[in-house]
Amino acid sequence: MDARLVEDKIIVEDKPSIDRLHQKGFGKKVGDKLELSLLEGLFLLERESLKILENKKEVTREDVLKRVDEKEFVLRYRVYKDLRERGYILKTGFKFGAHFRVYERGEFLTEHSKYLVHAVPENYVISFPEMARAVRLTQGVKKKIMFAVVDDEGDITYYSVERITP
Repeated sequence: MDARLVEDKIIVEDKPSIDRLHQKGFGKKVGDKLELSLLEGLFLLERESLKILENKKEVTREDVLKRVDEKEFVLRYRVYKDLRERGYILKTGFKFGAHFRVYERGEFLTEHSKYLVHAVPENYVISFPEMARAVRLTQGVKKKIMFAVVDDEGDITYYSVERITP
């Protein structure tokens, strides 16, 4: 599949490719095109499922990384890749104060996400009020919050936090 890199989006214009990618939970349909985020595009590029072009030149992994704030992007990408490889579908969760909305397999087109995941480095410090806000917001929209802690070696540990009322 071919796509074009345009600023911070990757555009797919081939109809069969659009349908195939969208059914697998990738991208957002905009008119007769599919817009992929840089996270999605990099994932597909690394899997050799997508060839990305810019000015008729093939884009590499390094070219994609030059477009972003690398440290934050790499952290989010590690979590994105890990969960995608486990079969989950991820969409942006910024509206909910987290990095990702996470869907179970097969539920992307029919159900609401069940989880919000926020990627943080292992030395991240969170206050109790900040954690309480995250949990309340998440439970208010009937989801569970998970913090994906990425250590210096790139290993990820997931922590679920919830409010328990006696």
